[in-house]
Amino acid sequence: TTLLYTIKFEQMVSLRYPVALLVLLLGCSGDTLDCYNTKCMGTDDFNATSIDCDQSTSSCGTNSTGYPTCTAGTPGDGINCTHTSPLDYYCSSNETTGAAICSFTPEHSCYSIRCYGTGAQNASFIACDGSTGRCTSDADGNPVCTTNAGRGPGI
Repeated sequence: TTLLYTIKFEQMVSLRYPVALLVLLLGCSGDTLDCYNTKCMGTDDFNATSIDCDQSTSSCGTNSTGYPTCTAGTPGDGINCTHTSPLDYYCSSNETTGAAICSFTPEHSCYSIRCYGTGAQNASFIACDGSTGRCTSDADGNPVCTTNAGRGPGI
């Protein structure tokens, strides 16, 4: 289990013992997580308030009133997925809280070979090897074969 620490600049400035900071930083792991949260939650009067925040490149905080903030530069919170290959899973998140979810794609014997569009683009399709790619669609409903986000469904 990797223990990750997020240290905000304001907290570093107020540290009374700079040596403790050095020891803490040397003990921190540089490991990345597999899937990251996508929202920041507020506190106090704003505990039901959330804002979108890609925590693979940004981290969450709150301002003095408890309103959530998203600061670019340092990865935030997420989870690790139990896997042996990048094809074993893809990342999704809870629509309400933004909490990261590992969606697993078990290995099968046969896979689909096409991706189909959605909505007005539901008659369009593209080739996609489901053993190494997963079908999604873009904002217009056009089919997309994603090869870096797990394998597709199979039987």
